[in-house]
Amino acid sequence: MNVTISLDDEVCRLTRHRAVDAKTSLSGWLAQLVKKEVLKSEPRREANLLDLLGDSEAG
Repeated sequence: MNVTISLDDEVCRLTRHRAVDAKTSLSGWLAQLVKKEVLKSEPRREANLLDLLGDSEAG
């Protein structure tokens, strides 16, 4: 899903530098940051075998 955000010029400049340092795109870096923050607040659940194999759709 695509999302539009607004950042002031200085924050955007610094964020781009972080992305370059991480060898990723600005969009990818922001996506990783948001994912990390969101998952931090989610309750932990035990992984089942399909999760561990990376195919939760095979059910």
